Formats: sequence, C-alpha cells, structure tokens
Amino acid sequence: GFHLLPKAIELCQRQGLDAEFIVQIQHSGWEQRISKADVALRVLKNVRVVEGVLSSAEYAAWTSQIDVMLLPYDPIAFGGARGSGIFTESLTAGRPIIASKGTFAGTSVENNQAEGEVFAPYTSEELAAAIARLIPRLPACNIRATERAKVFAREHNADTYIDVLLTHTRS
Repeated sequence: GFHLLPKAIELCQRQGLDAEFIVQIQHSGWEQRISKADVALRVLKNVRVVEGVLSSAEYAAWTSQIDVMLLPYDPIAFGGARGSGIFTESLTAGRPIIASKGTFAGTSVENNQAEGEVFAPYTSEELAAAIARLIPRLPACNIRATERAKVFAREHNADTYIDVLLTHTRS
C-alpha cells in the first residue's frame, strides 16, 4: 500500500486536514511504483521520512509519536488471514488503525476487535477518505482503542494460549 500514500496524503492536505505523516521508507529501489512513491513523498509538506531498518528503540520512539497507524496492505497480495506485527503492536498500544477491507486488520476493525476505519476499494482516494472520517472522531477512537487493547490483552496471553493448546490436544 506504500504506493497509495503520496496521492492519499496530497488529497488530505487539499481538504485541509490537520495531519502530519511519518513514513518509514525501506526499499531497495527495485520496484518502480515504490521508488516513484518515495520521490513523491519527499516533496510533500508535513511528511517526515524515516529511512531504513529501525532498531527496536528507534521503532518504539517513532511509533510513540503517532496517533493513528495506516495499514494499507493490498487485500489481494496480503490476504484476509495473514497477520501483521505492526497491527498487533498498534492494537496492544491502544492506537487506532486505518486498514484495507479484506485484510486481517480490516476485518478486526469491522468486528470491533480493533478501533479505526476500513477503506475500500483499494485506492488512494478511499484511503484519504478513511483518514478524513477518522480524524474528527480521534478522541472517541482513542478511548475505544484503549478499551479494545485491554480486551486483547485479556484474551491473548500465555494462559489463554496454553488453554487453546490443551483444548486441541484433548480433541
């Protein structure tokens, strides 16, 4: 979904949305649409580009500065069952997300397991529309995201994992 970002951000800026974007760029230049998006992002206002692979401490420092995590994974390439560490980290941090419909993250938002917005079809315009829908609701989204993080922590821990394993061994 990296290729969707420049146009989506530009559309948000044209709408006058009060948003700053932090974008991690980590690619080898071999995919033309990613390289093109990289160049386009670097000329946009209110976009901070973070380059390369981040250490755990650097990653934590950058993600602590964001209000919403954009997860515009391609629903065809990424699929509906594939998880994401970034999604799980955002959920457990009580951070709202914006995700593509047809992905695990998107389904989690639709099922009220995660807080945020879902967008479809898979276009820059719809990503920008999802951002525009979420921004005015951000305070309420933050409250719900914190509540959903607590539920997630109760349901996803070592004890519940062992319970699931034991259930399957008894079947």
